[in-house]
Amino acid sequence: YCAILTRKTGTPLLIPLTDESVITPIVKDDTYIEEMHVRKQLYKELWQPLETHLEGVQNIYLSPSGALHKIAFEALQNEKREYLGERFGFHYHSSMRDFAKNEARQTPYKDVVLMGHILYDLKDSLEYQLEQGAVTMRTLRDKVAPLEGTLEEVNKIDTICRQANLQTALLTIDAPTEEVVQSLIGDNSPSIYHFATHGVFLNPTDTLDSESNFRHHLRTSSDPLKRSALMLYGANETWIKGKPILGSGEDGILTALEVTALDLQNTNLVVLSACSTGLGDTHNTEGVFGLQRAFKLAGVNHVVASL
Repeated sequence: YCAILTRKTGTPLLIPLTDESVITPIVKDDTYIEEMHVRKQLYKELWQPLETHLEGVQNIYLSPSGALHKIAFEALQNEKREYLGERFGFHYHSSMRDFAKNEARQTPYKDVVLMGHILYDLKDSLEYQLEQGAVTMRTLRDKVAPLEGTLEEVNKIDTICRQANLQTALLTIDAPTEEVVQSLIGDNSPSIYHFATHGVFLNPTDTLDSESNFRHHLRTSSDPLKRSALMLYGANETWIKGKPILGSGEDGILTALEVTALDLQNTNLVVLSACSTGLGDTHNTEGVFGLQRAFKLAGVNHVVASL
């Protein structure tokens, strides 16, 4: 790996960093998240060579390649135990072309659509409406379970947005459907989309005890945009039973491939408050192919996602 460092003035600098054989085993196990000595090792390999060129710099615009896509640079620590996130503001881009496009397009936020406390299993309908308290987390290898905390999450954000004089649409229980997402496009697309739900990135090599034909079809696809998805209303009908939601024809599973067909050029920000939404297949300098790439292809300016 090398870094090409560009400042406002002067010639871009080519700075040698480290070898992929050093990085790949670390990011494969995500050990740097929990172990300080690994975060320090990554800092030494990836960031220390840049330090002398970053005097007076506050914001970093970063377009990573290869395995570096799986690293949260904010989490790296120097010998003083300082996190890089305490010193710099990081802005990630699939390519520097995206950086130039984003800089030229800054428009104010007007409205927000919030999706959370979603009913995934139709037989839980009464419980969702009468008991909006504690729920349990379970693995998506089984049933798509109710997601703890999302009702409080979207309610608090709704309050904040109203205080900021934004128009809000708060969609819960059976309202966050694929049909709604597919209708809020073009001139109808909101300034901000917030999805508080389950997210998945399926690995073709996963071996499961049981799965529906639909899930098998997604998991074994060669297209990573089919293997990345958000769970919406009624998702269990397809995830477990392998059939569409009664009376709608939809499956409740919004794949990244379906997102790419949406016109979201008027949407400035999408928040994917869900697991694994920053993951996908990495194609060298082409970036990560998953949900965050899909929303960018749909025209969204900024995407917040989770590794």
